[in-house]
Amino acid sequence: MENFDLIVVGGGKAGKSLAMNRAKQGWKVALIERQFIGGTCINVACIPTKSLVASARRLDEARNDSVFGVEGTGSIHIDLEKLRAHKNGIVSAMIAAHEKFFAAPGIDFMRGSARLLDAHSVEVVMEDGTTRQLHSDKVLLNLGTRPAHPPIPGLWEAGAWDSEDILRLEEIPSSLAIIGGGYIGIEFASMMTSFGSKVTVVASGPHILDREDPDIAAIYEKSLQDRGVTILTGVLAKSGSKQGNTITVELSDGSSVSAEKVLVAAGRIPNTKGI
Repeated sequence: MENFDLIVVGGGKAGKSLAMNRAKQGWKVALIERQFIGGTCINVACIPTKSLVASARRLDEARNDSVFGVEGTGSIHIDLEKLRAHKNGIVSAMIAAHEKFFAAPGIDFMRGSARLLDAHSVEVVMEDGTTRQLHSDKVLLNLGTRPAHPPIPGLWEAGAWDSEDILRLEEIPSSLAIIGGGYIGIEFASMMTSFGSKVTVVASGPHILDREDPDIAAIYEKSLQDRGVTILTGVLAKSGSKQGNTITVELSDGSSVSAEKVLVAAGRIPNTKGI
């Protein structure tokens, strides 16, 4: 059993910040991460999505260049390979920077999967298959989250994406149905509309962004509708099926939505399984 002043399970924002702070103060710190160095934000959330949002905004601006007397952008389009390379380059650079941070004096950084043996002991199965057992009076669980996969019959079998799948951007679908009207779904609705998809948003609440002030949500709703996004509110996705290249989602009011691809943006859930 190896002894530490602090054990941090998870290298995301809270965990990495505390680990680096305490290491600078002379603590002996164990930092364990099994997948995403730097956390969800850097790898599959804030950073890659904002990279794509920036590309979408440039696309929108170029399409409106003629208003400012700039001609020749009429045939503008997305090069998916370059788009992915730009996004992946930003993410890779930030991961590399964090690997250097985690190599700081005082931090024993471990790539592997951790589980609690008791309130003060942690077992780590390392990437190479070896096992380490750690002990500390202070254990911080910074486990992060993953996309929620609600049990909608037939939808996942039909090939629905979650918010991490869509970031791979292997294609720009001609049409996209988004299940979920929260900030994740709305960010992708705006982005994919700019990229050329015909987007429909299915929101269970009375309006999109139902955790925000209604007047703010109304501004976003009108903005998206003015750009051609169809917004359905007060309905739930009940089931999904695929025929040919089309996925059809049956809704709780008896209607349905059909699109080439479906994105499920139904929130995120904690990574507590197996800990």
